Amino acid sequence: MLMLTGAHREWRALKRNHLQEDGLARQWPRVVSQCRSSRASDSSAPSEASAHQARREVLSYIQKMVNQFSCGVADIIANDQTLLNVEKTLKQAKNEVRNILADAQRGKLETQPGKTMYQSFEARVNQRLNAAREDAGNIGGSSLDERNNIISMVNAGSKGSPLNIAQIVACVGQQNVEGARIRLAGAKVLQDRLYGFNDRTLPHFTKDDYGAEARGFVENSYLAGLTPQEVWMHAMGGREGVIDTACKTSETGCVGDEVSNE
Repeated sequence: MLMLTGAHREWRALKRNHLQEDGLARQWPRVVSQCRSSRASDSSAPSEASAHQARREVLSYIQKMVNQFSCGVADIIANDQTLLNVEKTLKQAKNEVRNILADAQRGKLETQPGKTMYQSFEARVNQRLNAAREDAGNIGGSSLDERNNIISMVNAGSKGSPLNIAQIVACVGQQNVEGARIRLAGAKVLQDRLYGFNDRTLPHFTKDDYGAEARGFVENSYLAGLTPQEVWMHAMGGREGVIDTACKTSETGCVGDEVSNE
């Protein structure tokens, strides 16, 4: 293949370097330019079959150099300083939640338009805990190198999101059911749905506990591991997502059938 002769030399040089540091990122523009210039210098236009073979050959070289793509545990481990910063951020958020709770108990919390004191309290706490998860996720994500396999996968748009990175490295965050924190199972709630516990979410917590952990905030990350009560809260929030997905799938299929039958 005349049009890839110069490119072959470039690929062999890259392969000998074993892609040290960001060698592929630095050399790639030059290799592409070499391919284009070689093709332009060829007086006879290549046939479709030869062009297809050339593309296959280039992709084969790329696959041999990168040795395919994989993610491992090493890609999600943050350094000690990052973990300390995440812990500090979450601790500050929980202290602010306690202050919000104290203001609500004293009647000093400013109510939001159209909401009661309790609804305003829940909205403020949920907002603060969600912000804490985002801050912790930014700290954890910034500690990972741009050559990290998971970061590369998210940035390329292949799979995943910054939220997934935050939950793996830093903090899973607040779990919501029906758009709110995990509710306490009081007398009024038990009339509609049987939670099994009075005035608390789980027997691990005291009654009338409105703190972060007792209402579904998962402080740990997937890498660090969840406590038993955090696993339960996470299952409550995840079940709602699974049910929504199943219902949407069936509804979408029915709508598609109706449209196709019209």
